[in-house]
Amino acid sequence: MTTKQIQNNMCDTDFIACYDLAQYLEDDYKWYVNNKDEFLIRIDQLDREPSEVQDEEIQKFIYEDDMISWIHWEDFQREIYYYFRGHIGRQVHVKGYNMTWRNLEGQKTFNLKDEMDIFHEIVPQTDLTFYLYKEDEDNYQAVITHHDSPTGETYNIKITDYEK
Repeated sequence: MTTKQIQNNMCDTDFIACYDLAQYLEDDYKWYVNNKDEFLIRIDQLDREPSEVQDEEIQKFIYEDDMISWIHWEDFQREIYYYFRGHIGRQVHVKGYNMTWRNLEGQKTFNLKDEMDIFHEIVPQTDLTFYLYKEDEDNYQAVITHHDSPTGETYNIKITDYEK
């Protein structure tokens, strides 16, 4: 199952944010291929015609520009901050399913001290994708894919004022 299929299967929830660098780069590439005049503005070459721009040039620029990954990370953090700033000081209860290549289950409880704890306290230290959905005011679901779980790990997240 691809990341887009996972995202599309979450029909009963609201999409909050994702960290998916590969998808972000691909989307940027496709957008610039269809908007070559904007690409020329981005690379500050206004003296060229859009018809002169080759798709390979766009691809090379997208995949070699470190700023694009930084911009994606900043956008992701901003979304997380927006949704979780009101939950600082509350307890977070996480139940994980299909974790790692062994499809393990587990749970974790932590206090939310910083908005990004909702990410850092859950994810493994590896390259990954992270999609976050809101089910209701205090319930969320995260889907994480990485090399040990390419089909996706699911995390149900409940935020409470006290230990339950």
